[in-house]
Amino acid sequence: MPLSGVMNFRQMGGLKGQNGRRIRPGLFWRSAGLDQPHLQDIDQIKSLNLKTIVDLRGDRERAAFPTHPSLTQLCDVIWSPPEAENSQAEALMLLSKSSDDVTLIGAIASLYTRIADQHAAHVRMVFDAIASDRVPILVHCAAGKDRTGVVVAIVLEALGVDRRDIMSSYLETNDHLDWDRLSIAATAGTGVKESGLDLTTPPALALLKRAHPQFLEAAFSNIETSYGSIDIYLEQKAGVSSATIKRVRENLLE
Repeated sequence: MPLSGVMNFRQMGGLKGQNGRRIRPGLFWRSAGLDQPHLQDIDQIKSLNLKTIVDLRGDRERAAFPTHPSLTQLCDVIWSPPEAENSQAEALMLLSKSSDDVTLIGAIASLYTRIADQHAAHVRMVFDAIASDRVPILVHCAAGKDRTGVVVAIVLEALGVDRRDIMSSYLETNDHLDWDRLSIAATAGTGVKESGLDLTTPPALALLKRAHPQFLEAAFSNIETSYGSIDIYLEQKAGVSSATIKRVRENLLE
């Protein structure tokens, strides 16, 4: 769904999940920040009849780039727990010290290995909202790439979507971002400006601006190494019961 003021706005409807059942169209959305929607964007988003918006950004990010008030009035808005604040800052610190592609990729991958744990409360909120039929639901962060990418991937995995399709959906982000507009918002609240970090070197910029298979693979690998499976992570870390997962499948799958 192309919007002029909101990037990476798209739905997960149509992806094939458990037993060949597809995700119902119009119920599960993802995007970048919602701070600068144009008037026509607001009308289009209102037409979706959203019931829940999950904002994965931290307090400083939301303060610097608050969600447009016309959208916060539409539905329930859920935002970041304090423990999620520093995950992006830590990865950016690592990036600033990296000098080659291998090290840079490892630095970003290290961010992805933390997202599932640091945003476990958000994961539970998303599952609870869907299980309670508070859909359509929109999940977003600053770029809709890293944090949103992992949280959405966890939901898709629980729905039984093939890992290859999850990866393809994640990589679609590369077709939907304008980094000339996003560069400030994407580092707001991370401490980059205050610390004077230099992330302007071409290798760092090139990797920061794109979704790469290695990044999402790192997130899945860490979950499976730490917990054994996505289902165990959901139960033990995120506090999502098997009954909740079942209701999520019933509400999202055709």
